[in-house]
Amino acid sequence: MKIINKENGIEKVYVQLNDIMELIQTNKPIPASIIDNLFGIEMPIIDESNRDDFVKFEKKEEVDFFKSIEWIVDYKKYRNISKEDLKTLIKETTKEINNIANEYNNLSFSEKENQKELYDRYNMLSLKNEAIKKIYFMKTGEYKLDFPLVPDSDGFSLSCDDQDNPYKLSISLDPSIYLLYRTDGKKLNDKEGYPAHFIQTGLSLAFIERNDLPQTGDCELSFNQTEDNSYLMIKLNIIDKTNREENIIQPQEKGFRKVINKIFKRKK
Repeated sequence: MKIINKENGIEKVYVQLNDIMELIQTNKPIPASIIDNLFGIEMPIIDESNRDDFVKFEKKEEVDFFKSIEWIVDYKKYRNISKEDLKTLIKETTKEINNIANEYNNLSFSEKENQKELYDRYNMLSLKNEAIKKIYFMKTGEYKLDFPLVPDSDGFSLSCDDQDNPYKLSISLDPSIYLLYRTDGKKLNDKEGYPAHFIQTGLSLAFIERNDLPQTGDCELSFNQTEDNSYLMIKLNIIDKTNREENIIQPQEKGFRKVINKIFKRKK
């Protein structure tokens, strides 16, 4: 899976380790800078603990190269497709994969040697289908992906009009996390407080645009500053069924507006 994103006017691409290793095994010519970026001095060990990790590439030739690799799924092209449509797409692709497998298996040994393209298409479609399945399972909550922690250049974003408060609120590549940060490049300082009214207004507008949120009272917000003080992470947590009854009993704690007011009641 790959994610194409623009940051500070520069287009970048994040590619999962597993796809990069599969790409290397195809013997397709790869820009040398990609190999240098990935391997450095020694070959990394790829296993279940890191195969879904993303590697960032930002040189134009690297970005253009990964854009050209069709079987590495572009996450942003599929993330807004409904679960029902994803299921249909997976079913259709699986059927195509099976047809290719049957065609290849019916060939003689000598014929198979001349049908490498058919064999490669089977492998590439299989990898593509697995990535689409991951996006589907993300929507059902059965799969969790650790996204790069950066603002999504194609998602919701709001800037503060107050020049004395050069803040921006943007959704991150992870749809459950919003990021507050300064547009002047300075680090955040929690001792100075955060623009609570701006955050509340921004989240209100952001949530209005979304059509995948549960009913009010079925979600809550948590606030954490990153270690490098670049971002305030505002995470949208869906309350599971076991905790939902408690939140119904205590309605004063429901809703993102009241959560924000409670957290920032001492901030100006």
